[in-house]
Amino acid sequence: MSRIVSVPDLQAAARRRLPRSLYDYICGGAQDGRSVTANAEALAAVRLRQRIFAGVGTPQTSIRLWDVDLALPLFVSPMGLLGFFHPGGDLAVARAAASNGVAFVHSAWSGVPLPDIVEVAGPRVWAQVSVWSDPDQVSHHLDVAEQSGAEVLVLAGDVAFYDKRDLDLQHGLDRLPPRMPLRDVASHAVKLGWLAGYLRSAGLGLATIDHPVPMRQMKSYLHQLENPHLCWEDVRRIRRRWKGRLVLKGVMTPEDAQLAIDAGVDGLLVSNHGGRQFNAQPGVAEVLPRIVDTVAGRATVLADGGVARGGDVAKYLGLGAAAVGIGRAAAWGLAAGGQPGVEEAVGFLREELATAMGFLGARTISDIDADCLDVRPVDRPAAVVRATD
Repeated sequence: MSRIVSVPDLQAAARRRLPRSLYDYICGGAQDGRSVTANAEALAAVRLRQRIFAGVGTPQTSIRLWDVDLALPLFVSPMGLLGFFHPGGDLAVARAAASNGVAFVHSAWSGVPLPDIVEVAGPRVWAQVSVWSDPDQVSHHLDVAEQSGAEVLVLAGDVAFYDKRDLDLQHGLDRLPPRMPLRDVASHAVKLGWLAGYLRSAGLGLATIDHPVPMRQMKSYLHQLENPHLCWEDVRRIRRRWKGRLVLKGVMTPEDAQLAIDAGVDGLLVSNHGGRQFNAQPGVAEVLPRIVDTVAGRATVLADGGVARGGDVAKYLGLGAAAVGIGRAAAWGLAAGGQPGVEEAVGFLREELATAMGFLGARTISDIDADCLDVRPVDRPAAVVRATD
């Protein structure tokens, strides 16, 4: 860890430590990953405008989001199956988030019960819920969220359908237990550090349902929970039930932003699920300004997707987000070094964000606005033309 100086270094360390199938699981996206690339391309098209002699002193990175103080305008986006990458899993990431004063979103596909996360991370824990096809399981999850004291509920709107992920299919991860090719079995066997940790862990489970599901039945059970009939009445129903803050995740168009406002949400998370759910989407940074304009201050706008540097955080803030989510950056840190690795990731982003603020002439987070940015058209490679017979 002593030679790791950035989030990309943590990514490289995670690649060295993990079996190839798990590394590809973190980094891969829907189909051939074009939506993953789109997030990076959209962020790269936003440039930061340097100001000089601004006299900002030491930039202040703290914010107050709703009723909670955050040391950084960051939250860890919901991620399932974290126990596969390090035996500490969700608890390690939650502790790292708490120690650095950022929020942690407990995934609906977590292997650790929400009350255990709240116990170690306190009021900065948000609970994600999915409107599954089984209303009893949804009600159970909401009951647990209420009883645990979570004050923010993140409603997943981007999981009604699942695009295929080419890399996962190639590794046999479309089945549980996985049916991996021989080369992947060998890849797991030689990653001794990861293997030792995995053998000490509790294995795969879904802690947000009210009964255990055997591994051999997990895939079919998850398929049964899918809800392709998810609609805006479901959002309104959750809004009537949930008394705390309600954030809708997966908003990528102004039309859906307006419908979310009409449904009474408190926040919108502009997110394409890290490019993992639907291929050929635009990058989050491309659609964020129009959504912010549509919301017009009637709700809090959050964003995530592709953050690997503190400057990326500044770009999303300048485009109108109140706070920014990190996903892969935390997962790479977890895989590379457990809780210390996640703390390293947050620390790198904190240092780089403060430096960017100094160059922008921004004393506080609220000073980062559209005037700090130079937004250019997204530069994408020309379409590949294939010869046909």
